Amino acid sequence: MTKLLGPLVTDLSGSVQDCQFNYYGNKLAVTDSEGCIEVQDLEDQSTQGANHESGFRREHFKAHDGPIWQVTWATPECGSLLASCSYDKTIKIWSEKNCMLTNIHTLSKYDCSVNCIQWAPAEYGVKLIAGLSSGKIIVASYLPADETWDQHIIDAHDSSVNSISIAKADNFKFVSCSCDNQVYQWVQVENEFNREKIGFHDEWVRDVAYYNSDLPTDTSRVVSGGEDNKVKIWRKDGDQGEWKLEKEITKDSPVWRVDFSPVGGLLSVCSGDNQTTVYQEKVPGSGDWVLESILNEEGVIREK
Repeated sequence: MTKLLGPLVTDLSGSVQDCQFNYYGNKLAVTDSEGCIEVQDLEDQSTQGANHESGFRREHFKAHDGPIWQVTWATPECGSLLASCSYDKTIKIWSEKNCMLTNIHTLSKYDCSVNCIQWAPAEYGVKLIAGLSSGKIIVASYLPADETWDQHIIDAHDSSVNSISIAKADNFKFVSCSCDNQVYQWVQVENEFNREKIGFHDEWVRDVAYYNSDLPTDTSRVVSGGEDNKVKIWRKDGDQGEWKLEKEITKDSPVWRVDFSPVGGLLSVCSGDNQTTVYQEKVPGSGDWVLESILNEEGVIREK
């Protein structure tokens, strides 16, 4: 059963742009249109009182000179690190302790907005990937011997990159989507990234995500959501296979966010009608997805 745990109060003054839990789910980072980040400790109620309605400790900071589109937490092996990207053309890396953030590095010199960002799994080192509104993708890797960041630039799309998702796989690969309506997979081969076309939408593709659980090791699955009101699930069997459309779901409004559950079997879809729809796969790997529940800001409005 799905249920609403309650509203989460922030001290941010701008409109919320993104919110992300850390690996353990006990801290939450929230960003806004005024360039601020707020970190909440969901296990610390030391600040409960009249000015802290949610009851959780929280601290917020002026982090960028423009809207912060996205934040991402590194895996615990890399430490309590947070990265943020902004309209101000920068990526900032933060060390977090007790909800306080310290800026330890800034990646800049980009000529446009940095729209999306994600840390890679720890087995690839301290590495993050970012998408720019120019259509380029940045692969930034920390070099501990020199204490510097190496940046590999990919001419990825013909228009703005909207989302990136990294696979949990033996080889380093990720997917991207764009306002050019395309969805691509990128596979690292030595120092280069080979592009595979997964598929397309009839309008801008807003979000993309890997399915990282409960599939054979040689099978890949990706979900994409677009302005054409479509959710598309793509599948590839074997390294030499082709990407095929496994499932298409039509919504009543543009799709903004899509994601699979980390443990598999569930798919969440956020759309322009202010609803989040959860689907469940009847049998893992079958491609048969059925409605589980529909939620809005008031809670569950429909269940199967």
